[in-house]
Amino acid sequence: PAPYGPAPVLRRANTTVWQTSLAGRHRVEIHAEHNDYRITLEQGQPSFEPPLVGEIRAAIITALNLTEDDIVPGAPIQVASTGHAKVMILLKPVVDIDALSPNLAALTAISQQIGCNGFFPFQIRPGENETDGRMFSPAIGIVEDPVTGNANGPMGAWLVHHG
Repeated sequence: PAPYGPAPVLRRANTTVWQTSLAGRHRVEIHAEHNDYRITLEQGQPSFEPPLVGEIRAAIITALNLTEDDIVPGAPIQVASTGHAKVMILLKPVVDIDALSPNLAALTAISQQIGCNGFFPFQIRPGENETDGRMFSPAIGIVEDPVTGNANGPMGAWLVHHG
């Protein structure tokens, strides 16, 4: 289940709570805004591995059933972490991200090769400050994580890092 959903803590708008997970203890700020809530989760210190290039880059793209033309030109495929490392793959907005059908066995093999168990293809909505992404982590038994804070945190850091 999602950590906050309709939790009783939401009735305490404009407050700070703490969440403890395998990634550590993190501050969660809850603010009521315009008949809705804005919830922010503190992330760990960002870190970035060197970009994945050559055969491993090609293997990741192939395992996701994508082509090089689906990737934003100049955007590195790179492991980013704010506590849990994920491979960041920035897709062009025209790619139908909902139609992705990755080769899970290939992703598992790549995970073992690079030492990172999650792959996060994502895209930026044109003209908006919003993203869409999907996180696949078959090497640890998670075909797809639909509530993926541990991929969205590194994605935010990756976007800031790459301007």
